[in-house]
Amino acid sequence: MPPQKSLALAAYPQATRGRIDLKSETQMAILQDLIVSVRNLRAELKVEPRPKVPSRWYPFEPEIRALIEQNQGAVERLARSTRSRLPRVRLASFPARGTPHDWTFQVV
Repeated sequence: MPPQKSLALAAYPQATRGRIDLKSETQMAILQDLIVSVRNLRAELKVEPRPKVPSRWYPFEPEIRALIEQNQGAVERLARSTRSRLPRVRLASFPARGTPHDWTFQVV
C-alpha cells in the first residue's frame, strides 16, 4: 500500500500476536496501579497535588520490589513522591489490604 498523505487517512496499525509481551503488560499494570493508588490516597487526605510527599512502599513479593526499585524514579515523578523508601520488613503484622498486586504503601 502506498504511503498516505495524511496520518488521518492511514490504516490503523494492527497488533502482531508474536509481539505481545504479557509480562511487560502485567508489570506496567502494577506500576500504574501503584501510581493511581498514591494519587487517590493523596486526594482522600486532601494533600495538594503539586507538592511531593515522602512515602514508603511495602511490596509483598520480591519481584514486585525489584520492579518498583527499577522504576522508582518514574514512579516518584508520576506519583508526586519523594524520598520514597522500600523498607525490608516482614509484613506478617500488617493487616491484609486485598490489593490486586500484593503491595501496600503509606504516605509519611
